[in-house]
Amino acid sequence: MLEHDSTKDADVIQEFFVPIPRFMTFMEGMRRILLQDGTNLLGVTLRYVKANNETALSYASRADAFAVILYFNELCSAAGRAKGDELIKRLNRLALQCEGTFYLTYLRDLDRDTLRQAYPWIDAFFQKKLAFDPEIRFTSRFFEMHGKRELARTDAGGS
Repeated sequence: MLEHDSTKDADVIQEFFVPIPRFMTFMEGMRRILLQDGTNLLGVTLRYVKANNETALSYASRADAFAVILYFNELCSAAGRAKGDELIKRLNRLALQCEGTFYLTYLRDLDRDTLRQAYPWIDAFFQKKLAFDPEIRFTSRFFEMHGKRELARTDAGGS
């Protein structure tokens, strides 16, 4: 996997966090989605994650969870990317249905409602970030995609 060098396809990683009592429901749903999609699955890694409600954007704030790290391959084309995006959206929705979340830094585009459902305190996080860094000197791809949009919406009086 680390030596994969292709202009035709790419290996992708996504991570989901599912409370232990909902783990089998998630796995059965993920299996169904991957089979329906015809996903070129490279592997799945599982790990235990202890609940943490002290971190601002904890991915396991409600309960101990299993992390499901999914590795798959997608074509490097507009159609391949769109197919991968749709797969990720379906798996994100499944994680939310199972009272779980997903890892934020691997995100591509994500609709606002899904982000807030998984991380209800995201607006407060962006506001706190702005309070500590009003000139936005420290940024990331995640903040560029989501934080600036949400802060602009807040400044415009939107919700």
